[in-house]
Amino acid sequence: MALQSNRLDLEAKSRQLSLRLLHSQTAADGYDSAGDSFYNTDAFANYQNFPSLFAAGSDPEKAIAQLDGHNVPSPHGENVLADSNDKRVMHECDPECDTQGCYGKGPTQCIACKHYRLDDACVSRCPPRSFANQGAVCWPCHESCETCVGPGQDSCLTCAPAHLLVADLAVCLQQCPDGYWEDSESSVCRPCAAHCSTCSDKADSCTSCEHHLVLHNGTCLASCPPSYFETEDYSCAKCHSSCDTCEGPAETQCVNLSPFELFLEG
Repeated sequence: MALQSNRLDLEAKSRQLSLRLLHSQTAADGYDSAGDSFYNTDAFANYQNFPSLFAAGSDPEKAIAQLDGHNVPSPHGENVLADSNDKRVMHECDPECDTQGCYGKGPTQCIACKHYRLDDACVSRCPPRSFANQGAVCWPCHESCETCVGPGQDSCLTCAPAHLLVADLAVCLQQCPDGYWEDSESSVCRPCAAHCSTCSDKADSCTSCEHHLVLHNGTCLASCPPSYFETEDYSCAKCHSSCDTCEGPAETQCVNLSPFELFLEG
């Protein structure tokens, strides 16, 4: 009977020792069986997070560190960092990724962009014939614009080839509209003078006038000067030399004779 009691005591002590050894091993591996937490975070106190890096290699799970905006120097070459067991290689994120880091290598793997986003990639600037919207995303300009500040036809800064910029309207057209003249040196349509309906070469060189005015020598007037009459196309033409005022170009269309003709008749 005493022998059986001693055997039971030895078995109980053996089980207690095994439990203590198991608890010690699981704590060393990062597990806390006695606490409320599954992981004992103290076991990972010596691990270091790397900013702007992603992991690739034998470990299939991509890892992103908590980022602080600084790059880690690479002992294995530019933009490369190997871990202590050389099972994984750490690569720096693309330069166009901002400080939030990335999911993998290249400008399409950024969490967020440092400058602008074009489709799925981060870029330093938007390409020609596009603009950056308020969200720093590149959007195409209107087809008539070379550079622009918005998507509409009236948002052009400069024009696509074979187009002219209507400066005060911010639109690009293939020819200047009425009321504008073409400045060929700058490929810009500039407004005519206020009294001109159309003009050429410069603002005050009128080729037609507003409805209540008549055209005389490139200028728009309220009425034709002496010795001129108004034509059907609202321009001024010279009277016959014998007329002071007239209704047409013929000698018989004088309204008043010229002083010289009056002198001859007198």
